[in-house]
Amino acid sequence: MPAGLLRTRTKRSMKRFSFSRLPAAILFDMDGVICDTQLMHLKAFVELAQRHGIDLKAEQFRTLFGMENRRLLPKLFGRELPEDEIREHADWKEARYRELIDGQIELMEGVSDLVAWLDENGLGAAVASSAPKANVEQILRSTGLMRRMGAYLASEDVTHHKPHPEIYLRAAERLGVPAAEAWVIEDSLHGIEAGQRAGMKVLAVATTHRADELQVADAVFDNVAQILSMLKTSSRSLAIDP
Repeated sequence: MPAGLLRTRTKRSMKRFSFSRLPAAILFDMDGVICDTQLMHLKAFVELAQRHGIDLKAEQFRTLFGMENRRLLPKLFGRELPEDEIREHADWKEARYRELIDGQIELMEGVSDLVAWLDENGLGAAVASSAPKANVEQILRSTGLMRRMGAYLASEDVTHHKPHPEIYLRAAERLGVPAAEAWVIEDSLHGIEAGQRAGMKVLAVATTHRADELQVADAVFDNVAQILSMLKTSSRSLAIDP
């Protein structure tokens, strides 16, 4: 297969992802891309729901995963919530989540190697997550990625949350690269939309959604390791410098 041309087989179709140059930077979503935290989020939300007499099913949660708390909590409670109540529920849930992940987080397959490859080739890397900053910093510190990322942004760093493109535009700006020269790695539909609205190529990993549900992305992979393999193959014939 020629460098710069990737075919991604899914249940629905064969997608082609073509590019003529490598990205200036890759922007990583966190939950579901850097680490698998879905079960811990689910447990924390189930405990929150139970405290208020709500029976939260795993399938219902899957449709909400990736949303910022301000949008997710009213859907969970089935009604509009005042700002102070959203803050109270969100603070409880996130504190419980941080307790659950303490000492339990491991990087997903290929993430550490991809970050190392980007650094070796002078390409940027940043995290752009809808999670609270305390969550992002705890995960980046515990996995050793804090010192390896050129920048990281969390929910507090933006006014508009995914699927709005603000967080990805700001991440590219922090790295000093044009938005059109950055790629995004995402696992959620809201995140894919955010990256594409920012004018970036979006590569989806089928970690929290099935591959056939992610067809709106520019390409779909099983994991980050496959993305690294594609980049290594392509870099043999494509210039590193944009």
